[in-house]
Amino acid sequence: MSKHTTGQALGVESLVSGASVMKHLKSLVDAGEHRRSGTAEGERAFQFIVEKLKAAGLKPQIETFPFSYFDLRKVGVKIGERNIAAFPLFYSGTTRSRGTTSEVVFVDAAQPENFDGLNIRGKIVLAGLKNDLGNKPANLAAAYRAASVGGAVGMIIYLEDWLDDSLLAFNSEEYPGEMKMPAVFVARRDGRSMRDAVLKEKTSVTLTLNATVKSARLKNIVAVLRGQSDETVIINSPYNSWFKSAVERSGTAGAIHLAEVFSSLPIEKRPRTLVFSFTSGHEHGFLGVKDFLKKREKDLLPRTKLFMNLGAGLAAKKFIVENGKLIATTSIEGRAAVCSNHSNLIESVELALKQERIGYELFTNLRIGESREAHKYDIPNFALFSLNPYFHSQLDDIDKTDAEIIEPAIRAYARLAVQ
Repeated sequence: MSKHTTGQALGVESLVSGASVMKHLKSLVDAGEHRRSGTAEGERAFQFIVEKLKAAGLKPQIETFPFSYFDLRKVGVKIGERNIAAFPLFYSGTTRSRGTTSEVVFVDAAQPENFDGLNIRGKIVLAGLKNDLGNKPANLAAAYRAASVGGAVGMIIYLEDWLDDSLLAFNSEEYPGEMKMPAVFVARRDGRSMRDAVLKEKTSVTLTLNATVKSARLKNIVAVLRGQSDETVIINSPYNSWFKSAVERSGTAGAIHLAEVFSSLPIEKRPRTLVFSFTSGHEHGFLGVKDFLKKREKDLLPRTKLFMNLGAGLAAKKFIVENGKLIATTSIEGRAAVCSNHSNLIESVELALKQERIGYELFTNLRIGESREAHKYDIPNFALFSLNPYFHSQLDDIDKTDAEIIEPAIRAYARLAVQ
Protein backbone atom coordinates (compact mmCIF):
# COMPACT_ATOMS: atom_id res chain seq x y z
CA MET A 1 0.00 0.00 0.00
CA SER A 2 3.01 2.25 0.06
CA LYS A 3 3.14 3.56 -3.51
CA HIS A 4 0.23 5.96 -3.03
CA THR A 5 0.31 9.14 -0.98
CA THR A 6 -1.25 9.20 2.44
CA GLY A 7 -4.73 10.32 3.32
CA GLN A 8 -3.22 13.19 5.24
CA ALA A 9 -1.38 14.49 2.17
CA LEU A 10 -4.52 14.35 0.05
CA GLY A 11 -6.65 15.99 2.72
CA VAL A 12 -9.55 13.61 2.12
CA GLU A 13 -10.21 13.19 5.82
CA SER A 14 -10.78 16.92 6.21
CA LEU A 15 -14.00 16.59 4.20
CA VAL A 16 -15.54 14.11 6.63
CA SER A 17 -18.37 15.53 8.73
CA GLY A 18 -19.56 13.76 11.84
CA ALA A 19 -22.75 15.81 11.70
CA SER A 20 -23.50 14.47 8.21
CA VAL A 21 -22.94 10.91 9.39
CA MET A 22 -25.30 11.43 12.32
CA LYS A 23 -27.94 12.88 9.99
CA HIS A 24 -27.79 9.73 7.86
CA LEU A 25 -27.84 7.56 10.96
CA LYS A 26 -30.99 9.24 12.24
CA SER A 27 -32.68 8.60 8.89
CA LEU A 28 -31.76 4.92 9.07
CA VAL A 29 -33.06 4.63 12.64
CA ASP A 30 -36.25 6.42 11.60
CA ALA A 31 -36.79 3.75 8.93
CA GLY A 32 -38.03 1.59 11.79
CA GLU A 33 -37.01 -1.10 14.24
CA HIS A 34 -35.82 -4.48 13.04
CA ARG A 35 -34.66 -3.44 9.58
CA ARG A 36 -34.28 -7.10 8.75
CA SER A 37 -33.90 -8.57 5.32
CA GLY A 38 -37.27 -8.94 3.64
CA THR A 39 -39.19 -6.52 5.89
CA ALA A 40 -40.84 -3.16 5.12
CA GLU A 41 -38.37 -1.51 7.52
CA GLY A 42 -35.46 -3.14 5.72
CA GLU A 43 -36.85 -1.94 2.40
CA ARG A 44 -37.04 1.65 3.69
CA ALA A 45 -33.38 1.49 4.72
CA PHE A 46 -32.53 0.07 1.29
CA GLN A 47 -34.36 2.89 -0.50
CA PHE A 48 -32.69 5.54 1.64
CA ILE A 49 -29.20 4.25 0.76
CA VAL A 50 -30.01 4.07 -2.95
CA GLU A 51 -31.37 7.63 -2.93
CA LYS A 52 -28.31 9.00 -1.16
CA LEU A 53 -25.91 7.28 -3.56
CA LYS A 54 -27.81 8.66 -6.54
CA ALA A 55 -27.79 12.13 -5.00
CA ALA A 56 -23.99 11.84 -4.73
CA GLY A 57 -23.77 11.21 -8.46
CA LEU A 58 -23.20 7.46 -8.25
CA LYS A 59 -25.10 4.81 -10.17
CA PRO A 60 -26.02 2.11 -7.68
CA GLN A 61 -26.64 -1.35 -9.08
CA ILE A 62 -29.00 -3.74 -7.33
CA GLU A 63 -28.02 -7.39 -7.08
CA THR A 64 -30.61 -9.87 -5.84
CA PHE A 65 -30.40 -13.48 -4.76
CA PRO A 66 -32.80 -15.92 -3.07
CA PHE A 67 -33.04 -16.67 0.62
CA SER A 68 -35.53 -18.13 3.08
CA TYR A 69 -37.37 -15.47 5.06
CA PHE A 70 -38.53 -16.19 8.61
CA ASP A 71 -41.94 -14.50 8.69
CA LEU A 72 -42.76 -13.94 12.35
CA ARG A 73 -46.43 -13.72 13.31
CA LYS A 74 -46.52 -14.04 17.09
CA VAL A 75 -43.99 -14.62 19.86
CA GLY A 76 -44.27 -14.63 23.64
CA VAL A 77 -44.27 -16.58 26.89
CA LYS A 78 -47.17 -16.88 29.31
CA ILE A 79 -46.94 -18.14 32.89
CA GLY A 80 -50.29 -18.22 34.67
CA GLU A 81 -52.04 -15.00 33.70
CA ARG A 82 -48.79 -13.15 33.14
CA ASN A 83 -47.61 -12.40 29.60
CA ILE A 84 -43.83 -12.11 29.16
CA ALA A 85 -42.20 -10.36 26.22
CA ALA A 86 -39.93 -12.61 24.18
CA PHE A 87 -37.75 -12.48 21.07
CA PRO A 88 -37.35 -15.46 18.74
CA LEU A 89 -34.27 -17.43 17.94
CA PHE A 90 -34.76 -17.05 14.21
CA TYR A 91 -35.02 -20.23 12.15
CA SER A 92 -35.62 -22.34 15.21
CA GLY A 93 -38.78 -24.45 15.30
CA THR A 94 -42.25 -22.96 15.48
CA THR A 95 -45.53 -23.48 17.32
CA ARG A 96 -49.15 -23.05 16.40
CA SER A 97 -50.74 -19.68 17.09
CA ARG A 98 -51.98 -20.82 20.51
CA GLY A 99 -48.46 -21.93 21.46
CA THR A 100 -47.11 -24.99 23.27
CA THR A 101 -47.91 -25.51 26.95
CA SER A 102 -45.78 -27.76 29.12
CA GLU A 103 -43.92 -28.10 32.39
CA VAL A 104 -40.72 -26.06 32.68
CA VAL A 105 -37.34 -27.46 33.72
CA PHE A 106 -34.60 -25.02 34.72
CA VAL A 107 -31.08 -25.81 33.52
CA ASP A 108 -28.01 -23.83 34.43
CA ALA A 109 -26.84 -24.19 30.84
CA ALA A 110 -23.54 -22.37 31.17
CA GLN A 111 -22.14 -25.90 30.92
CA PRO A 112 -23.92 -28.29 28.53
CA GLU A 113 -23.13 -31.28 30.77
CA ASN A 114 -25.66 -29.86 33.22
CA PHE A 115 -28.31 -31.50 31.03
CA ASP A 116 -26.96 -34.94 31.92
CA GLY A 117 -29.49 -37.04 33.82
CA LEU A 118 -32.33 -34.51 33.55
CA ASN A 119 -35.75 -35.62 32.37
CA ILE A 120 -36.65 -32.93 29.85
CA ARG A 121 -38.59 -35.00 27.33
CA GLY A 122 -41.86 -33.28 26.43
CA LYS A 123 -40.95 -30.29 28.62
CA ILE A 124 -39.81 -26.71 28.05
CA VAL A 125 -36.24 -25.91 29.08
CA LEU A 126 -35.50 -22.61 30.82
CA ALA A 127 -31.80 -22.01 30.18
CA GLY A 128 -29.76 -19.48 32.13
CA LEU A 129 -26.71 -18.75 29.98
CA LYS A 130 -23.66 -16.55 30.42
CA ASN A 131 -22.70 -13.58 28.27
CA ASP A 132 -20.03 -14.16 25.64
CA LEU A 133 -18.37 -11.78 23.15
CA GLY A 134 -20.91 -9.28 21.86
CA ASN A 135 -23.84 -10.35 24.06
CA LYS A 136 -23.71 -13.74 22.38
CA PRO A 137 -24.99 -16.39 24.77
CA ALA A 138 -22.09 -18.69 25.55
CA ASN A 139 -22.67 -22.35 24.69
CA LEU A 140 -26.00 -21.54 23.02
CA ALA A 141 -25.54 -24.05 20.21
CA ALA A 142 -24.49 -26.81 22.61
CA ALA A 143 -27.34 -26.04 25.02
CA TYR A 144 -29.88 -25.98 22.20
CA ARG A 145 -28.58 -29.29 20.87
CA ALA A 146 -28.69 -30.92 24.33
CA ALA A 147 -32.27 -29.75 24.90
CA SER A 148 -33.35 -30.89 21.46
CA VAL A 149 -31.68 -34.31 21.72
CA GLY A 150 -33.20 -34.73 25.17
CA GLY A 151 -36.68 -34.37 23.71
CA ALA A 152 -37.58 -30.89 24.97
CA VAL A 153 -40.49 -29.24 23.13
CA GLY A 154 -39.19 -25.71 23.56
CA MET A 155 -36.48 -23.54 25.06
CA ILE A 156 -36.55 -20.18 26.87
CA ILE A 157 -33.18 -18.43 27.14
CA TYR A 158 -31.94 -15.56 29.27
CA LEU A 159 -28.51 -14.21 30.21
CA GLU A 160 -27.64 -14.43 33.90
CA ASP A 161 -25.04 -11.64 33.73
CA TRP A 162 -26.79 -9.14 31.46
CA LEU A 163 -29.41 -6.39 31.62
CA ASP A 164 -32.58 -6.85 33.66
CA ASP A 165 -35.17 -5.42 31.30
CA SER A 166 -33.94 -5.63 27.72
CA LEU A 167 -34.53 -8.31 25.12
CA LEU A 168 -31.66 -9.71 23.11
CA ALA A 169 -31.50 -10.55 19.41
CA PHE A 170 -29.07 -13.12 18.14
CA ASN A 171 -27.83 -13.58 14.58
CA SER A 172 -28.74 -16.94 13.07
CA GLU A 173 -26.23 -18.89 11.06
CA GLU A 174 -28.36 -21.98 10.76
CA TYR A 175 -30.37 -22.94 7.71
CA PRO A 176 -34.15 -23.29 7.85
CA GLY A 177 -35.15 -26.81 8.81
CA GLU A 178 -32.02 -27.64 10.80
CA MET A 179 -33.46 -26.47 14.12
CA LYS A 180 -36.79 -28.12 14.93
CA MET A 181 -37.32 -26.99 18.52
CA PRO A 182 -38.78 -23.48 19.08
CA ALA A 183 -36.57 -21.19 21.16
CA VAL A 184 -36.97 -17.63 22.42
CA PHE A 185 -35.06 -15.07 24.49
CA VAL A 186 -36.50 -13.24 27.49
CA ALA A 187 -35.07 -10.47 29.65
CA ARG A 188 -33.00 -11.41 32.70
CA ARG A 189 -35.62 -10.22 35.19
CA ASP A 190 -38.27 -12.43 33.59
CA GLY A 191 -35.91 -15.36 33.27
CA ARG A 192 -34.96 -15.20 36.91
CA SER A 193 -38.59 -14.83 37.98
CA MET A 194 -39.49 -18.00 36.08
CA ARG A 195 -36.44 -19.76 37.48
CA ASP A 196 -37.49 -18.97 41.04
CA ALA A 197 -41.02 -20.21 40.37
CA VAL A 198 -39.79 -23.43 38.77
CA LEU A 199 -37.36 -24.20 41.60
CA LYS A 200 -40.12 -23.64 44.15
CA GLU A 201 -42.81 -25.84 42.60
CA LYS A 202 -43.92 -27.59 39.45
CA THR A 203 -44.69 -24.87 36.91
CA SER A 204 -46.05 -24.84 33.38
CA VAL A 205 -45.73 -22.13 30.75
CA THR A 206 -47.02 -21.49 27.27
CA LEU A 207 -44.34 -20.73 24.68
CA THR A 208 -45.51 -19.20 21.41
CA LEU A 209 -43.32 -18.85 18.34
CA ASN A 210 -45.69 -18.75 15.42
CA ALA A 211 -43.90 -18.16 12.13
CA THR A 212 -43.49 -19.53 8.61
CA VAL A 213 -40.47 -19.70 6.34
CA LYS A 214 -41.05 -18.09 2.94
CA SER A 215 -39.02 -17.71 -0.20
CA ALA A 216 -37.79 -14.16 -0.75
CA ARG A 217 -34.91 -12.26 -2.30
CA LEU A 218 -32.13 -10.32 -0.66
CA LYS A 219 -30.80 -7.13 -2.23
CA ASN A 220 -27.22 -5.86 -2.27
CA ILE A 221 -26.42 -2.32 -3.38
CA VAL A 222 -23.18 -1.82 -5.32
CA ALA A 223 -21.77 1.48 -6.62
CA VAL A 224 -18.44 1.93 -8.39
CA LEU A 225 -16.42 5.16 -8.29
CA ARG A 226 -13.59 5.06 -10.78
CA GLY A 227 -10.12 6.14 -9.74
CA GLN A 228 -6.80 6.65 -11.48
CA SER A 229 -6.09 2.92 -11.48
CA ASP A 230 -7.98 -0.36 -11.57
CA GLU A 231 -6.58 -1.24 -8.16
CA THR A 232 -9.63 -1.38 -5.94
CA VAL A 233 -10.66 -0.63 -2.39
CA ILE A 234 -13.97 -2.18 -1.34
CA ILE A 235 -15.89 -0.16 1.24
CA ASN A 236 -18.54 -2.52 2.61
CA SER A 237 -21.27 -2.11 5.17
CA PRO A 238 -24.23 -4.34 6.10
CA TYR A 239 -27.50 -2.44 6.26
CA ASN A 240 -29.91 -4.85 7.98
CA SER A 241 -30.25 -4.90 11.74
CA TRP A 242 -32.15 -5.74 14.92
CA PHE A 243 -34.10 -3.22 16.99
CA LYS A 244 -32.99 0.39 16.28
CA SER A 245 -29.30 -0.56 15.96
CA ALA A 246 -28.03 3.02 16.03
CA VAL A 247 -24.48 2.29 17.15
CA GLU A 248 -24.36 -1.02 15.32
CA ARG A 249 -25.31 0.61 12.01
CA SER A 250 -23.33 3.82 12.48
CA GLY A 251 -20.96 2.26 9.95
CA THR A 252 -23.69 2.20 7.30
CA ALA A 253 -24.24 5.92 7.77
CA GLY A 254 -20.47 6.40 7.61
CA ALA A 255 -20.17 4.44 4.37
CA ILE A 256 -22.89 6.57 2.77
CA HIS A 257 -20.97 9.68 3.80
CA LEU A 258 -17.69 8.30 2.42
CA ALA A 259 -19.43 7.80 -0.92
CA GLU A 260 -20.48 11.45 -0.79
CA VAL A 261 -16.99 12.63 0.15
CA PHE A 262 -15.10 10.68 -2.50
CA SER A 263 -17.59 11.40 -5.27
CA SER A 264 -17.07 15.13 -4.64
CA LEU A 265 -13.35 14.80 -5.44
CA PRO A 266 -11.78 14.96 -8.91
CA ILE A 267 -10.44 11.65 -10.17
CA GLU A 268 -6.88 12.93 -9.61
CA LYS A 269 -7.52 12.65 -5.88
CA ARG A 270 -8.84 9.11 -6.12
CA PRO A 271 -5.73 6.95 -6.62
CA ARG A 272 -7.75 3.74 -6.65
CA THR A 273 -11.18 2.69 -7.82
CA LEU A 274 -13.64 2.52 -4.95
CA VAL A 275 -16.43 -0.04 -4.80
CA PHE A 276 -19.15 0.72 -2.27
CA SER A 277 -21.15 -2.35 -1.27
CA PHE A 278 -24.11 -2.24 1.08
CA THR A 279 -24.87 -5.88 1.78
CA SER A 280 -27.99 -7.55 3.11
CA GLY A 281 -28.56 -10.68 5.15
CA HIS A 282 -26.14 -9.72 7.90
CA GLU A 283 -28.41 -11.18 10.56
CA HIS A 284 -28.67 -14.48 8.68
CA GLY A 285 -25.09 -15.66 8.37
CA PHE A 286 -23.70 -12.72 6.35
CA LEU A 287 -25.47 -13.94 3.22
CA GLY A 288 -25.14 -10.65 1.36
CA VAL A 289 -21.39 -10.24 1.56
CA LYS A 290 -20.92 -13.92 0.74
CA ASP A 291 -22.88 -13.44 -2.49
CA PHE A 292 -21.09 -10.17 -3.31
CA LEU A 293 -17.63 -11.71 -2.96
CA LYS A 294 -18.41 -14.98 -4.70
CA LYS A 295 -19.70 -13.14 -7.79
CA ARG A 296 -16.39 -11.24 -8.00
CA GLU A 297 -13.96 -14.00 -7.17
CA LYS A 298 -12.32 -14.01 -10.62
CA ASP A 299 -12.50 -10.39 -11.73
CA LEU A 300 -12.61 -7.80 -8.94
CA LEU A 301 -11.00 -9.64 -6.03
CA PRO A 302 -7.60 -10.26 -7.70
CA ARG A 303 -7.10 -6.50 -8.05
CA THR A 304 -8.58 -5.60 -4.67
CA LYS A 305 -5.94 -4.06 -2.42
CA LEU A 306 -8.13 -3.56 0.62
CA PHE A 307 -11.56 -4.63 1.91
CA MET A 308 -12.85 -2.29 4.62
CA ASN A 309 -15.95 -3.20 6.58
CA LEU A 310 -17.93 -0.58 8.45
CA GLY A 311 -19.89 -2.82 10.75
CA ALA A 312 -20.64 -3.03 14.43
CA GLY A 313 -20.14 -0.10 16.76
CA LEU A 314 -17.53 2.11 15.09
CA ALA A 315 -17.96 4.75 17.77
CA ALA A 316 -19.95 4.57 20.97
CA LYS A 317 -20.27 6.16 24.35
CA LYS A 318 -19.14 3.78 27.06
CA PHE A 319 -21.71 2.16 29.31
CA ILE A 320 -21.27 -0.57 31.90
CA VAL A 321 -23.68 -3.04 33.48
CA GLU A 322 -24.09 -2.98 37.24
CA ASN A 323 -26.68 -5.19 38.91
CA GLY A 324 -28.58 -5.54 35.66
CA LYS A 325 -28.69 -1.79 35.00
CA LEU A 326 -27.04 0.16 32.18
CA ILE A 327 -24.80 2.86 33.65
CA ALA A 328 -23.35 5.73 31.60
CA THR A 329 -19.71 6.75 31.95
CA THR A 330 -17.76 9.74 30.67
CA SER A 331 -15.57 7.57 28.43
CA ILE A 332 -15.67 6.34 24.85
CA GLU A 333 -16.07 2.60 24.29
CA GLY A 334 -12.75 0.92 23.60
CA ARG A 335 -12.34 -0.29 20.03
CA ALA A 336 -10.76 -3.25 18.33
CA ALA A 337 -8.81 -2.69 15.12
CA VAL A 338 -9.14 -5.97 13.26
CA CYS A 339 -6.93 -6.37 10.22
CA SER A 340 -5.38 -9.19 8.27
CA ASN A 341 -1.68 -9.83 8.54
CA HIS A 342 -0.76 -8.49 5.10
CA SER A 343 2.39 -6.56 4.24
CA ASN A 344 2.20 -2.87 5.17
CA LEU A 345 -1.48 -3.05 6.17
CA ILE A 346 -0.88 -3.11 9.91
CA GLU A 347 1.45 -0.12 9.63
CA SER A 348 -1.12 1.80 7.57
CA VAL A 349 -3.95 0.98 9.98
CA GLU A 350 -2.01 2.01 13.04
CA LEU A 351 -0.88 5.25 11.39
CA ALA A 352 -4.44 6.21 10.42
CA LEU A 353 -5.82 5.47 13.88
CA LYS A 354 -3.03 7.35 15.63
CA GLN A 355 -3.50 10.34 13.33
CA GLU A 356 -7.13 10.43 14.43
CA ARG A 357 -6.21 9.82 18.09
CA ILE A 358 -8.38 6.74 18.30
CA GLY A 359 -7.67 4.39 21.18
CA TYR A 360 -7.62 0.80 19.99
CA GLU A 361 -6.35 -2.73 20.51
CA LEU A 362 -4.96 -4.42 17.41
CA PHE A 363 -6.04 -7.94 16.40
CA THR A 364 -4.59 -9.73 13.39
CA ASN A 365 -6.06 -13.16 14.08
CA LEU A 366 -9.69 -12.28 14.86
CA ARG A 367 -12.30 -13.12 12.23
CA ILE A 368 -15.50 -11.21 12.82
CA GLY A 369 -18.46 -9.94 10.82
CA GLU A 370 -18.23 -9.41 7.07
CA SER A 371 -14.45 -9.13 7.28
CA ARG A 372 -14.17 -12.84 8.00
CA GLU A 373 -15.69 -13.54 4.58
CA ALA A 374 -13.06 -11.35 2.91
CA HIS A 375 -10.40 -13.25 4.81
CA LYS A 376 -11.51 -16.49 3.16
CA TYR A 377 -10.38 -15.00 -0.17
CA ASP A 378 -7.08 -13.81 1.32
CA ILE A 379 -7.99 -10.17 0.67
CA PRO A 380 -6.28 -7.57 2.89
CA ASN A 381 -9.06 -6.45 5.20
CA PHE A 382 -9.74 -4.04 8.02
CA ALA A 383 -12.59 -3.28 10.39
CA LEU A 384 -12.95 -1.06 13.43
CA PHE A 385 -15.55 -2.09 15.96
CA SER A 386 -16.57 -1.97 19.59
CA LEU A 387 -18.80 -4.30 21.55
CA ASN A 388 -20.99 -2.67 24.13
CA PRO A 389 -23.43 -3.99 26.73
CA TYR A 390 -26.49 -2.93 24.70
CA PHE A 391 -25.33 -4.60 21.45
CA HIS A 392 -28.24 -6.38 19.69
CA SER A 393 -30.70 -5.01 22.23
CA GLN A 394 -33.58 -2.56 22.55
CA LEU A 395 -31.21 -0.02 24.13
CA ASP A 396 -29.02 0.55 21.05
CA ASP A 397 -30.51 3.96 20.26
CA ILE A 398 -29.24 7.20 18.73
CA ASP A 399 -28.27 8.61 22.14
CA LYS A 400 -25.42 6.09 22.45
CA THR A 401 -23.18 7.93 19.95
CA ASP A 402 -22.67 11.43 18.59
CA ALA A 403 -20.90 13.38 15.84
CA GLU A 404 -17.81 14.10 17.92
CA ILE A 405 -17.20 10.42 18.61
CA ILE A 406 -18.00 9.11 15.15
CA GLU A 407 -16.11 11.62 12.99
CA PRO A 408 -12.56 10.41 13.77
CA ALA A 409 -13.55 6.82 12.97
CA ILE A 410 -14.86 7.74 9.52
CA ARG A 411 -11.84 9.96 8.93
CA ALA A 412 -9.58 6.98 9.62
CA TYR A 413 -11.42 4.93 7.00
CA ALA A 414 -11.07 7.83 4.53
CA ARG A 415 -7.32 7.90 5.12
CA LEU A 416 -6.99 4.18 4.53
CA ALA A 417 -8.97 4.34 1.29
CA VAL A 418 -6.23 6.45 -0.33
CA GLN A 419 -3.11 5.09 1.33
